[in-house]
Amino acid sequence: MRDQLELQKRLTTQLYEGVLTDDGWKDALHTISEFTGSPQASVIVLDTRRKTLAVNETFGMPHETAEAYNAYYNQLDEGNAFIDTTPWGGWYLDKRDFSERAIQKSAFYQDFMLRHEMSTTLCNRMFAMGSSEAYLSMQRRPGQQDYTGRELSTFSKIIPHVQNAVRIRLHMQSLSERAGLASMVLDHLQVPLLVLDEFGHILLSNAACEQLMRQQPRLTRSNGCLQPTGL
Repeated sequence: MRDQLELQKRLTTQLYEGVLTDDGWKDALHTISEFTGSPQASVIVLDTRRKTLAVNETFGMPHETAEAYNAYYNQLDEGNAFIDTTPWGGWYLDKRDFSERAIQKSAFYQDFMLRHEMSTTLCNRMFAMGSSEAYLSMQRRPGQQDYTGRELSTFSKIIPHVQNAVRIRLHMQSLSERAGLASMVLDHLQVPLLVLDEFGHILLSNAACEQLMRQQPRLTRSNGCLQPTGL
């Protein structure tokens, strides 16, 4: 019990500090895996327009496994049938919600899960954001004990913190993607573009501007500000 409380305390700190960096977020997912006894812990995102699930970020899942899931096996995931019936903040547990007999006949389990050393899945339906839904997904390996109802009650204590942190993390990813797209568009402009604030700090410059400044160095950067060369 003491170890669980220590992990929960550490996780709460890591979740809110880790949203800013990839390494910090990986540490938080690692602690989730420890807290839940799951070798793998991942954030899964559902695109509600395309009805497709994808591994967003993960700890413990090999890159090739995540790629295989996102490229094909997400379509075969038996959990798809339980998306709309799982309440927000509630759990989907395959060994409880999907019969053992059906699992033995499932191409998803026989061709993907077992081949990648996964025997059971536990997934929390966390929240919706725009056209996306976010899930916390965890797996255990063959030979490990299946998840129990008592464990689900314990894991539920961390879900509000995970929800808040994942919401911030996904929002930041969205902002970063938009900024990257905007930068690509500006770099394709042939007209040099330079944006300064009222103090002369450079806020934005496109590729054409950078090239012009290199070819005709009448202006230079100094401590992030634009200054005439020679001053």
